[in-house]
Amino acid sequence: MMLFGFHPWDIAEVYVGGERRYRRGDPAPYDGKACRDAARRIWDGMKRM
Repeated sequence: MMLFGFHPWDIAEVYVGGERRYRRGDPAPYDGKACRDAARRIWDGMKRM
């Protein structure tokens, strides 16, 4: 997956609100419900085409 031209493993650390949320080597953060909801919206949009 590319995010603005960077691979997740190029990012050393990510801080949100002063709290470290990710450090290189950690599993990638994943919000399954958000991904499923986004996929459902895309799929529903394709049906209308």
